[in-house]
This record gives sequence, structure tokens and C-alpha cells, in this order.
Amino acid sequence: SHQGKQDPDLAAKVEYLEGQNLALMDTVEKLSKRVKDLEVYSMRDNILIFKVPEPPGKENAMDTAKTFFKSSLKLDDNTLAGLSIDVAHRIGRGTGKTPRPLLVKMSNRASKEKVMGNAKNLKGTEYSMGDHLPKQVQERRTAQLPKFKTSKLQGKKVKFVRDKLIVDDNYMHSGFEHNPLTPKTFANFDCLEEKLSASTEYVTNGSRFQA
Repeated sequence: SHQGKQDPDLAAKVEYLEGQNLALMDTVEKLSKRVKDLEVYSMRDNILIFKVPEPPGKENAMDTAKTFFKSSLKLDDNTLAGLSIDVAHRIGRGTGKTPRPLLVKMSNRASKEKVMGNAKNLKGTEYSMGDHLPKQVQERRTAQLPKFKTSKLQGKKVKFVRDKLIVDDNYMHSGFEHNPLTPKTFANFDCLEEKLSASTEYVTNGSRFQA
């Protein structure tokens, strides 16, 4: 009787297809990482500024950004003149309750560093600023904020490099590589309510995230 016996040809085909499936999954994972890296790279010179009032009527966002750099960041005229800005505009859909974030795309890393170097002048104000990051990277940073804050209070040297938390030059394994973030994952973190304002954390805490 052939019943209960496994067809060797069928078994071989299944094994082949399983191997192909694993190879495709590996390729998709590598491509996904590559896309994320390209996204981060394309945003590397962008700055997001929060709580800057929107004027009534049509806004010249470039002028708004330069005024903010001078009045709030205390950049002098020489530094302002040396900045290279590609474009500035608001992002998101306005609600009328709070100003939309102002996105400023600097032309180069040096210009961004000059601006970010004065972020300390925002301490004690309602304004804040941060790196412009892909959604997945921002969510992973947000999920690690409790560890970031705890380590900082302990006097350790902490920073983010993309979505990785570095404490005293050691990479803190998050497990996200094998357990991607989902809404359910966020429920396990105390910082859930900070999800939407994560980009502002390092200014109000007097420390700085690095992309």
C-alpha cells in the first residue's frame, strides 16, 4: 500500500520551496534595512522645530526659521550668514490648536551642527527641536526612552545612533531586530504617552540624540 508513504519527489519539492522561501525572506529583510538606511541618510541634515507659532495667512517658512535661529537659539549674524538652508516648510495637517512642526532642511552637516550646537538655549522655553527621522526609527527610540532617562540620571554617557541606544559606548540590545514594534509592544512601555513628543526629549532634558 502506498498510503502513509511520503512521495520522495514531493518531499524534495517541499524542501526546495522552503529553502527558496527562507532565501526570499532574507532578501526582503536586507532590502528593508537598506531602505531604512537610505531614509535616515536622506534625512540626516533635516531639523524639526516644535511649537513655533504659525502666523495668520501665508507664511514664509524660511524667514520663520531664520528668525527662530536668531531670537531663540541666539545665533549671531555671522553664523546665520554662514548657514546653508535648502528649504523650510511646515509638516502635518494643521488642527488650529498647536502649531505644526517646522521642517528645516540644511544643505550640509556643518550647517546643521551649528544650529544643533545651540539647542541648549531652548532649555526653559516652550520650544524644542530634534532630528527628522523615519517613523520606525522614531518609534524604536521612543520605546527605549525609559532606559535612556534612567541611564542619564545615573550619570552615564548616553546617546542614540539611529535607532540604537548606546550607554557608555556599549550597544544596548533591544530585541527589536527579532521582535518588531507593534501597538501591543508600546503598551509594555511607561513612555507610551510620550510617543508623539519623543523628538523633543533631548532638548528639555539638556541632552542630545544623534542620528
